[in-house]
Amino acid sequence: MIILAVDIGSSSVRCTAYTFSPPDTTINLHGACSKVLTPEFDENGQFDPQILRSSVEAAITDCLSKISTEDIIVAIGFDCFAMSFVGSDASGNAITKVFSYAERSESTAMYTDKLRRRLELGNLTEATHQRTGAPMHSAYAGPTLMRLLHEVPSLFDRVVCWQSFTSHLLQQWTAHTSIIPVSYSEASWTGLFHRTSKCWDSELLSIIGMDDDMCSKLAPVADYDALPESLRLSPAMLDLWPKLSNARIFLGFGDGAMANVGSKCTDASRVAVTVGTSAALRVVIPSDRVEVVPPGLWCYAVDGELSLLGGALTDGGTIHAFLNKIFAMEGVGEEEEQEQEQEQEQEQEERAVGCHGLVVLPFLGGERSPGWRDNARGTIHGMTRGTTSRDIQQAMYESVCLRLRSIMKLVSSYVEDEAIVLASGTALKSNPVWKQMMADALGKPLMVEETSEDTSRGVTLMVVKSLLKKNMLVKEKLDMNIQIWTSTKSEAYGHELKKQEELYRRLYKEEKSAESWLVGGYVVGASVVCGVVLGYALSYLRRKY
Repeated sequence: MIILAVDIGSSSVRCTAYTFSPPDTTINLHGACSKVLTPEFDENGQFDPQILRSSVEAAITDCLSKISTEDIIVAIGFDCFAMSFVGSDASGNAITKVFSYAERSESTAMYTDKLRRRLELGNLTEATHQRTGAPMHSAYAGPTLMRLLHEVPSLFDRVVCWQSFTSHLLQQWTAHTSIIPVSYSEASWTGLFHRTSKCWDSELLSIIGMDDDMCSKLAPVADYDALPESLRLSPAMLDLWPKLSNARIFLGFGDGAMANVGSKCTDASRVAVTVGTSAALRVVIPSDRVEVVPPGLWCYAVDGELSLLGGALTDGGTIHAFLNKIFAMEGVGEEEEQEQEQEQEQEQEERAVGCHGLVVLPFLGGERSPGWRDNARGTIHGMTRGTTSRDIQQAMYESVCLRLRSIMKLVSSYVEDEAIVLASGTALKSNPVWKQMMADALGKPLMVEETSEDTSRGVTLMVVKSLLKKNMLVKEKLDMNIQIWTSTKSEAYGHELKKQEELYRRLYKEEKSAESWLVGGYVVGASVVCGVVLGYALSYLRRKY
């Protein structure tokens, strides 16, 4: 039996086939796999829905072409980049862009501030964070909906249904007459989901300015396997994909949750660190264990029983790409490039942590965890005439590790003392230097398996869990030939984290106090001027009378 797993990422779409034989839960790569590159986000961190849909359909079509007609495809599952949200009209056609976690328009940032101030004035910030599991930030749907409601009300009125992009695709592909729901997993990544009641958070929606009629435009929420088992693709789509005629259809997951499941991190004894385009540190735990979400972290649903606790950085692999871009050497052959990488790896072993004297805030695309500053930007502090490109490279790689160390500190109370860290994501797994840095920064053994497509693998495991009617995920054994990177410089990274946190505090945390000082200065200055004027007036009156 075959399961198709479709991974809709922010830079590519992958469709991968896995085989399994019930009642065994073991899955294996079938060999059929396809990858279609997608256009980058536009300048506002948004996608064109039609182009993205075409990429998904191309990936599925190519993968199916590699599967024999004798093979039975029993299910198709999906994951998608975090906070994919799209509005469609009465005909089911998308009439907005696909909004994402990378939202960075100035207007949305302004509405994020407005929404944040409304919460602060009502003393509702912490209560909202605990209900939704998400801090207030432009990476979530609330500020975007508020912006559309006020700036383009005509467009907002035309939207009949708001869905995740995965649910929107399924609405387009199936003959289902009612609205395709959004899974708990994808709903929770919007920041509008009540994590304990498992419904849209009516209190936050009301603060945004949405009345009951507007809220009714949000698709219902349900667990990932809630679609009817009899639901099939429409005749038009079955003409395109006849091999899916017997496939059960599942709702989508957030990609981060599936990266955890696929990398075998499904309880508090294993922490997942993923460095792909972005970076994240996460742990899967039973939802009822998370009574309080630590400040700076998020808590998303995996399904109706499990939650994902952790934090994410907007920049992970993008740091690696940025360094390659600014330090690219023209005319370097593949063999010479490999030699240079080996030399750098050997040199790194001899270099002390922080020997470059630089402090870096790796916010090329803005900040998410743990500070959630919309206006944060990348910073390299401490450069001198003697600073080299090697110094900058080392400092930037270390900076990502330091931000993840800060997240680990916040997660630690939910993680077992002897927990291990499992690495996933191409950017990290393919870089030996970065893996050693990560182990040292997190202060725990970093383990790397040879498995690939961790996210697609996670989708497949969740589908198998439902097909076999299992209540919980089975904790998988780690590979015998697993690579282990031990921590030897944790204390040094602790010192460097203090420097990074101090720079962050000086640049951002003191803004409010600086504004207060400025306002106070104006008040004092005005008082002095008034006092002087009043003194002269009284003196004049005494002389005259």
